[in-house]
Amino acid sequence: MGAAPADTFCYQGRQYAAHERLAAYPRERDVAAAYELGQRLAEQYDGDLTAAVHSGDLDHVLLDDLSAASWDAGFYGRPKPVWATGWRFGNIPENGRSYNYRDNQPEPGVSMMWVRDAHGNEYATEDALSAAFISRRTKRVEYSGWLVGFGSDGEPCLLR
Repeated sequence: MGAAPADTFCYQGRQYAAHERLAAYPRERDVAAAYELGQRLAEQYDGDLTAAVHSGDLDHVLLDDLSAASWDAGFYGRPKPVWATGWRFGNIPENGRSYNYRDNQPEPGVSMMWVRDAHGNEYATEDALSAAFISRRTKRVEYSGWLVGFGSDGEPCLLR
């Protein structure tokens, strides 16, 4: 099987034309809209979170964790979430977020051991000791989602 032509790309076994790129990943338009709204409100309200929240512009966008994470990234000047695929040890949490028991709070998404984003950048956990311990007793699971940040141990975290 040959390589895909330069004006196409593949995702989950399906070949897409370049003009389909804007909607190739699940919820890509939602991520972009929430991110851009965060950027716009940060500029409009000079970074004043209270004013932005009370503006009434958020009611329709912050309906779930992914939209909220995308808005936060835009508002606080962080990179826009990007689609990534990778692996972790253990099952995916039912609620779509890992939990940090040390700090007693949820992680930004599902904690991963390693991911590669849609731009070819690779990220891995900084906690190699835990990775070595977990790998002996838990199965490896592949997962894809939006890279929304990093957990308390420096691990990449994905949301869907």
